[in-house]
Amino acid sequence: MQSQLLFQLQQNIRLIYGCKKQHPKHICSREKWSDALPYLERVINLTPDDTISIKETALVSSKSGDQQRAIELLHRASALDPDDASIHSDLSKLYQNSERWSEAKNALDQALALEPKNANFTKKWLIVFLCLETKKQH
Repeated sequence: MQSQLLFQLQQNIRLIYGCKKQHPKHICSREKWSDALPYLERVINLTPDDTISIKETALVSSKSGDQQRAIELLHRASALDPDDASIHSDLSKLYQNSERWSEAKNALDQALALEPKNANFTKKWLIVFLCLETKKQH
């Protein structure tokens, strides 16, 4: 029963995500992303330790405009898989969207602690650091 429900949820999510792959970005509105959320929430309720589903739900929450829910979900994913540097990087991006520079830097500090040679994380860290310093000067 549970696997059948998960399959149905995945099919519904694929239909909604299909918008992303088949149409220009402007057609895939917040409403489309919001349509996916109930299905994704059901998936993470059925499989609460599935970090991939949690990260996907966070991404869709962010795209639908609910940054705070996305942050909460990424913290949950981080608690389940603290060694996944991409979670910390994604958290940083959400904090940057909200101009929460100190928290964005802390998240990237954690990502870099896990992957110190990741050039992308280093570049993002420098940008956040500059934004944080600029904010301090004003």
